Amino acid sequence: PVTSVAWSADGKYVSCGTTQTCFLWNADNYANITTLKQDGNMVHSVAFSADSKFLLTGGKTNTLVWEIESQKISHTIESPGNVVSWSPDGKYLVTAGSGVAQLWESAGFKLVKALTFGMRTCCWNKESKVFYALYGHNIHVLEPDSGKTPQTYNVAASGSMIWSPG
Repeated sequence: PVTSVAWSADGKYVSCGTTQTCFLWNADNYANITTLKQDGNMVHSVAFSADSKFLLTGGKTNTLVWEIESQKISHTIESPGNVVSWSPDGKYLVTAGSGVAQLWESAGFKLVKALTFGMRTCCWNKESKVFYALYGHNIHVLEPDSGKTPQTYNVAASGSMIWSPG
């Protein structure tokens, strides 16, 4: 089953997560560039870095950071990745799973903050100043630079979110 699909910011790549596998395709002709294995871990979520040089594959127990050019794992983040997301400016990434969400600096993959809310889906505003996480019937708001969580919105449904640029 397909669990997640992502396009790279530069438009060169498309990625798809499935059972223990992530496919990386050329977006021009959809030729398979490589198949990335996440052994023992279903790939629940995929996300490209803002510069399209790295790909996150999130699994039940950890999140892998793949370097696109070498097609090798450059880092393992010891955090479930049922949901993974990279900020549009490339400064932060978020991992979530099993009711736990964490904010990371992408430089060195250092933990910035364990979040007090879980996450089913998420999105960033285009300036990367605000992050939104949907969990249950609540949308949690986080300002990553300050670490503040200024608001929580209660919503009737709990499906998916998207940020409209501008």
